Amino acid sequence: SDSGVNAAVTLAVDESDDADSSEICFFGTASGLEANLLSEVAGGSDCNATNGCGVHVHAGTGCSSSAEQGGHYYDTALSVDPWLTVIYGRTTSSGETFFVDCVTTGVEEFADKVFLLHASDGSRVSCGPIEEEGDPDTSRASSFWVASSAILYCSIIFGLVADAWM
Repeated sequence: SDSGVNAAVTLAVDESDDADSSEICFFGTASGLEANLLSEVAGGSDCNATNGCGVHVHAGTGCSSSAEQGGHYYDTALSVDPWLTVIYGRTTSSGETFFVDCVTTGVEEFADKVFLLHASDGSRVSCGPIEEEGDPDTSRASSFWVASSAILYCSIIFGLVADAWM
């Protein structure tokens, strides 16, 4: 992205027989964001704009334009967009953040979609394609990949990070 924001995200979908494969879990880091943000969720007043500080899977398949990125990716039969409240809660004094979440989307195919980070004003500042399993493309500023059947790993990371980083 030309914004100077760099991100790395790992996404996980549990594809076992008894799992809800429309739930995607992810964790990641980003740098180059606005410094010292503190959302309402974290006790502050930043990130109040629509999509402010958002971290979302989008329905598009490319990052060249907003039209190519598309909107939030979920089954529109759901009564509410499940991505509306999914954000990074704060940034450090150097504009870095860590985020982790799980979202039930009603859709089961995430490869070839894109993952976006939004600034506190809701603008799109980082975009990368979601690639099915394997290593990320380190030649891009932002890269994202899916690790199938790894939902437990995401849960473990969430448990470790909640108190340690925030």
